[in-house]
Amino acid sequence: NPYLTLLPEYEAAQIRVFGEMYKQGYIFRGRKPVHWSPSSKTALAEAELEYPEGHISKSIYVAMDVVSPSEELKKLVGEGEEKLKVAIWTTTPWTIPANMAVAINPELEYCVVGAKEGILDGKSKLLVATGLVETLESKFQLPEGEKLEILATFPGSSLEGTTYQHPLYDRTSSII
Repeated sequence: NPYLTLLPEYEAAQIRVFGEMYKQGYIFRGRKPVHWSPSSKTALAEAELEYPEGHISKSIYVAMDVVSPSEELKKLVGEGEEKLKVAIWTTTPWTIPANMAVAINPELEYCVVGAKEGILDGKSKLLVATGLVETLESKFQLPEGEKLEILATFPGSSLEGTTYQHPLYDRTSSII
C-alpha cells in the first residue's frame, strides 16, 4: 500500500515511538540546527540546502528611502537636503517583494555615512551597521585610500520607529 503512512494505525505507532523518545529525554525544546554559509557568513534557509554542489547564491544590496526618521534619529542626523536611505543586504533577493520590515539589533552600533559622488544618486546619506562600512567601501569599489565618511553613530535602538519606502511597491514599512 503506497499510502501506508496515512493509515491511522501507522500514525498511532509513530506517535507512540515519539512519546517513548520524549520520555527517555531524546526529544526536547532547546536547540535547533542553524545551517550556516561560511562563504556569505549568514544563516541559510532550508531551501538553500538543496542546491547542487558548487551553487553560488546571488546576494544583493538594496538602499531604501527613509520616509520618516525616528525622533532620536532626527536629532542625530538632522534633516538636511540630502536624502537618507537605509541599506540592507540579503542572499535571498526573491524575498524583497514580500519585505515588510527591516530588523535591527538594538544593541549594535549603526551609523550614517555621507553622500558620495558615484554612489547611489551621489546625493543620499546611507544608514548602515557600522561594522559593515568597510564591506560597503569594498562593494562600492572606492578608489585606493578613499573611505566613506561616518557622520554619526548611534545604537540600533535609536532607529526604532523609523519608516522607509518599499523599493518595489507603494507602501511604507518600519524599522523594528
